[in-house]
Amino acid sequence: MPVLPLLPMLAIAAQGFLFSLGTLLLGANLPGCLLGSALSSLWGVFQPLAILWVVYGAALGKTETENILLYFSRLLGNLFELSPDFLWKAVFIFSLTKAFVAMGLAWLGWMASYNEQELLDQKLLKWGLKGLSQRSAQKSPDSSPALGALKELFRPLFLIPFILTGVFFFFAEDSKATFIWKSLRPLAVTYLFFLAIRLFPVESWIKKRGLGGSALASALEFIEGKSGKNEKGGSSQL
Repeated sequence: MPVLPLLPMLAIAAQGFLFSLGTLLLGANLPGCLLGSALSSLWGVFQPLAILWVVYGAALGKTETENILLYFSRLLGNLFELSPDFLWKAVFIFSLTKAFVAMGLAWLGWMASYNEQELLDQKLLKWGLKGLSQRSAQKSPDSSPALGALKELFRPLFLIPFILTGVFFFFAEDSKATFIWKSLRPLAVTYLFFLAIRLFPVESWIKKRGLGGSALASALEFIEGKSGKNEKGGSSQL
């Protein structure tokens, strides 16, 4: 199973946890769904900061966040006057707007009839399955976890953000040594993360624990290519 799809899967799991947190606090009702939707919408803002802090540490991550805001304030300062404090306020307003939009969608979904909600769920599931590739789940049995983790680093989904990060540090940093260190550190952390996932597969642990329910089991079967065989078998019987 490729590692890179696990990153959005982790984000979805985190958003699902935040949504369930709202229902746990206020109950499985409209207020609980509104609170859960607001909390889950904030993950998109928190995730980049969390990755920055994981890669560079808490203290250095905070410093890098301030440097990024300072860099963009200088970059956009040619057009109009900006400051890091203003950018922080802009991020706060953006997060608050996302929360209100998420709460509005939750309210519309709560007020919709069951048939409309079921139709929406089917459409979302259909669109999501289109993005999954069963071929990408296949891996050679003789490949080692270290080699597999190294191959993940050459995927465009990782290379493009890494190159953009390197370009940013190249123009933002004065010292070449600092540029090289800050560019290679996320590369090393990402490799160790990919290697850890391959050495300790999450799906195997979840299966042994019996977690996730039927939804997770169906998703894993589709990714592993089992559901495609079942669908062919079912269609041949028809």
